[in-house]
Amino acid sequence: MGIFDFFKKKSVGEKVEVGSLSYGDAEKVFGEMVRVLKERERVVLSEIAGKFEDFYVSVEEKLGVLERIDIESKKEYERAKILVRQGLDKYVGLVRGLLKELKKLNGERGVGVRGIGVLDAGGLVGFVNEIGKVFVGFEKASAKVYERATYLVGDEMMAVRNEVRKFYNGLLKIFDGEKSLIIGLRMCSEIRLKFGEVGRMEDRLKEFEREVLVNEDGVVKLKKMVDNLREEIDLIKKSSDYLEGLRAKEKVGVLSRMLDGEIVRLKGLVDFKKLIGIVHVNERELGIVKRFRDAFVSEFSSGSGKLLGILESCGMMSSEVEGQVALVGKIRGELGEMKKLIGVDVVVGKLEEVRKIEGEIELKRISGVKVCLRLKEIGLKLDGLKDEVVGLVGGLGKSL
Repeated sequence: MGIFDFFKKKSVGEKVEVGSLSYGDAEKVFGEMVRVLKERERVVLSEIAGKFEDFYVSVEEKLGVLERIDIESKKEYERAKILVRQGLDKYVGLVRGLLKELKKLNGERGVGVRGIGVLDAGGLVGFVNEIGKVFVGFEKASAKVYERATYLVGDEMMAVRNEVRKFYNGLLKIFDGEKSLIIGLRMCSEIRLKFGEVGRMEDRLKEFEREVLVNEDGVVKLKKMVDNLREEIDLIKKSSDYLEGLRAKEKVGVLSRMLDGEIVRLKGLVDFKKLIGIVHVNERELGIVKRFRDAFVSEFSSGSGKLLGILESCGMMSSEVEGQVALVGKIRGELGEMKKLIGVDVVVGKLEEVRKIEGEIELKRISGVKVCLRLKEIGLKLDGLKDEVVGLVGGLGKSL
């Protein structure tokens, strides 16, 4: 009975319907197909188990006859008897090795001499794949020793060989009659792998979706931090301390410009040409004077004592110069006191925090775009894979 006939014998309630499937229905339909195929597989394996049981009994009987043969009583040369005995013993050993392999294979496939067990390790498909290897290996190994032994014990040897071949041919006949079942089981294995691939891809899709949500949540939190910082900045800018600091900054700017102007005015009071003429013989003093002449504001701001000492020693410290130096000193003192009132500008620090956070937001947005593109790519692949699975399930249904 073919697998198609087996489906036709199912009751209406158990019939596997295959038509226009959605992926949501495909897994349910596939599960029903697998159930029906496994039921048929169990029936076939049970049939095979019965054949194994009969085979073991029959072949053991024939092996017993073969082992009881008295080679020594044969009228033949001693050398020939030895070769026949060696061939006979070797062949019997190979047959018993075959039985051992078959029993091992039976246990692995869930087929036992007492009936069918749990289907595992490949079921019928695995059994079909392995059984041929066992028998082909046996035929190849036993060919030469069989010919050697049949010289004196042909009928008994032939009886064992024919029993082995009859059993194997019987299995092949069952396999041939259950082609559709075997093909269906093989297709089930492939489809099951595809379902597993879909599951793994769905897991990856969920991971990317979670990553998108985490990324979006991170952007929302960072934006909230920026908003909070900007609110803090607005409050700070309205505070009396901050406004006082701004006024102090303005005064510092005014005093700084005033100081630079008065220093420039002081430079105009110094006759650098005359001073160079006086100190030209002293390289150290000459170098100092030239530096002040070329960059008076920066040099005077960093240290005025050297120039004033030279002016004093050269008799060029006029009352006008002294008065301008005092004015510069006074403005410098006021500037120093005013700078103390400024303190640390917390707004600048908070604006720097805002800049850094906005940079993080931009990076998260770029990352989010990449993740979304990857998410779309996987989604398209997943849709294609699901369509492939639906097609395979539909094809399996049509082939049954």
